[in-house]
Amino acid sequence: MVGSWIKQSNKWEKENKRKKRAGNSGRKAFYPEIEDFLYNWIIIEQRKKGLAVNYISVRLQMYKILKEPAIQELYPVGEYEFQGNPSWINSFMKRYDLSLRRKTKISQQLPEDTEEKLEEFRRFIIRLRTQYNYDLNSIFNMDETPVWFDIAGNLTVNNKGDKTVHIRTTGNDKNRFTVVLTCSAGNKF
Repeated sequence: MVGSWIKQSNKWEKENKRKKRAGNSGRKAFYPEIEDFLYNWIIIEQRKKGLAVNYISVRLQMYKILKEPAIQELYPVGEYEFQGNPSWINSFMKRYDLSLRRKTKISQQLPEDTEEKLEEFRRFIIRLRTQYNYDLNSIFNMDETPVWFDIAGNLTVNNKGDKTVHIRTTGNDKNRFTVVLTCSAGNKF
């Protein structure tokens, strides 16, 4: 019997290689109608307004939808059975072709000759130090960095493939204070 199984196993392997996996081979949704409401809430109500949507808000909105009287008629124990764990969120996002996206913006590009300019500046400092005999403790490096009062999140749930992802802010995202960091080339300060 085992010998015939071994002979047939080659045939089975060839047949299995020919079969393609189903495109959506995940677990089916327990609440398909509710997930449609949730998808519309994410894309139409929140993202069209430019509001950021994170995993926590998706889960809380799902609980809110499950508590509605019309939904409780469809799924009487739905609000108690629903767990909203990360695997559900990942499956939901796969089913609706969503992903966690970062806010896009046009960024400033560094010039192509940046490395040359840095090397030229380093040589200039060395030349000044040798020319005027500066002590290392007289050379300081100072940098300023901004810290924003309202740090807006820059991740949101959005459709896959969108080129631009806009997130609306409170308007205070430009208000900031400046932190100044300084260090000495020597070891006294």
